[in-house]
Amino acid sequence: MRRIADSGTHAKPTKITPLYRFLRRTEKSLSLSEVNPESQLFLDCLNLLTGYQSAVDKQIFTDTLNHISTSAFELSAWFDTQDSPSWLGTRRLETVYWNQLALAMEGLLDHLDEASWWEPAAVIEEHILAVYGANRVILRRGSDGTINSLLRPRITASLARYRGQAHQLKTWLDKNLTHEWAAEAQHLLTEVERTASGTDIAVNPSDAAVEQPSIAALIDKRHLPESTKNTLLQVVGNAISVHVDNLTGAEIDIIEDAAQNAGLHPDYRTNPHAQRLFDTVLMWVVRFLFNRLEVTKADDPTVEYLFQHADGSNATEDALQADFFRLLTTNAAGSDLEPTNLGGGRADVRLKSSSERVVIEVKRELEDSSFDALAASYQAQTTDYQNVSVRLGFLLVLDLANKTSEGTPHIRSLVQTRLVQRTGEDHPRLLVIVKVPGNRKRPSDLTKVAKASKRH
Repeated sequence: MRRIADSGTHAKPTKITPLYRFLRRTEKSLSLSEVNPESQLFLDCLNLLTGYQSAVDKQIFTDTLNHISTSAFELSAWFDTQDSPSWLGTRRLETVYWNQLALAMEGLLDHLDEASWWEPAAVIEEHILAVYGANRVILRRGSDGTINSLLRPRITASLARYRGQAHQLKTWLDKNLTHEWAAEAQHLLTEVERTASGTDIAVNPSDAAVEQPSIAALIDKRHLPESTKNTLLQVVGNAISVHVDNLTGAEIDIIEDAAQNAGLHPDYRTNPHAQRLFDTVLMWVVRFLFNRLEVTKADDPTVEYLFQHADGSNATEDALQADFFRLLTTNAAGSDLEPTNLGGGRADVRLKSSSERVVIEVKRELEDSSFDALAASYQAQTTDYQNVSVRLGFLLVLDLANKTSEGTPHIRSLVQTRLVQRTGEDHPRLLVIVKVPGNRKRPSDLTKVAKASKRH
């Protein structure tokens, strides 16, 4: 049997080192003595608490739970004799309570890392509040105690990180003000808000740069019935989950690199609208690039402009502009095409949030598509659209200069973030350059070219 104690990776609590040492010594003592289900159950329960607090592997936690059930059964059988004194019934009842707590904790682990819950009422009542108020709710003791202090921090941190969970708990409390666990729910919500405000445990890093509202908070601001808000939260959460699950490692690396560079810029750090706009464009420009590197003319005739033309002509930048605009407007409301009066000129694509904007300038390059050459040619115009709003922007380039027969470049080599320092300005302007390969050959055509080269 693989328990937390003998897993090879002990869950050592950071604040209860004496307890950790006690566990190890007790294990050693039990290994040298006869079977004692009462002592074994006590040890397993402590292992359960420390393992939960340290977030050990789920399977190790489950194995410990199974061992608790076995020890509880053995203990019940051990005491279940006709001449057993009546006070032993209290001990048997205590084993039942601990077994219930272990089951509730195992179920809880399945839900702590979910953005929101499919059946929130069941999760809240059977797991979240049951474990949060375990001392009173399950163990039938006082309203507080050491057990609660061990169990509560992880639940609080989870709801502070996934604000959809906190929203669902708030909705549950609004509808269950007279519930016997309402006090625990209110206490948990108070601790979550205190945690999220930065006065205690660190919150989700993505919320640390600026006070970015969660999806649940944004939905909560809409004047909609609670049932509609819950449905909307579920649908949006599921859509985002599927999207994130299907991002490739290369896409994630590009997004992380650009976001980290932007995170050093004061406009991104201090302006929620700037952060929201930049992140939105970054996400969809990377997704756009991924899709255009994968899709074929047979599947989507609109991408024909990316492949070599039979007559040898070159595609125009308008084709790329229209293609990207279709994707962006489908996924991001507030986009418009070729808006005028931006920096005294006409920009290609713009995304707005409140009074702020981020501009995506679209160009094509026939001669030198190196990042240095693109920056030298186009960064002045592209950053000029940042004169009165956030100093963050994108340059999307249809690359017709790369005529190599080696094939299409890897997505990682097609995106670069640059800082443009203008004379007399305290802070640089940030520009993300994205190259979309054009004049492409089909993979089968590359083989034909290679064979033709060998014959010559």
